Amino acid sequence: MSLDMGKTVVERVRRQGMYQRITFEVVVEPTDIGRVKLLRSNKSVDLDEAVRIAAKYGLPVHADGMEIVLPPGSMLKDFLVDE
Repeated sequence: MSLDMGKTVVERVRRQGMYQRITFEVVVEPTDIGRVKLLRSNKSVDLDEAVRIAAKYGLPVHADGMEIVLPPGSMLKDFLVDE
């Protein structure tokens, strides 16, 4: 699934034992290796849910309070954005 910059997706995620709808936005964030396209949320998400969402959309997930979670079988450099 290809997502364009600025697009938002709403996912039903299990968060602290309850299901909630969390909005993720496709953004470009600076990292140590360069600018990376990813799904960003200002809400915290459990790790297993972040892994599921990353696999579903094929993009890294960066939620509040956690490191960037990558889709299985990928590396951060796979998502670098040319300037």
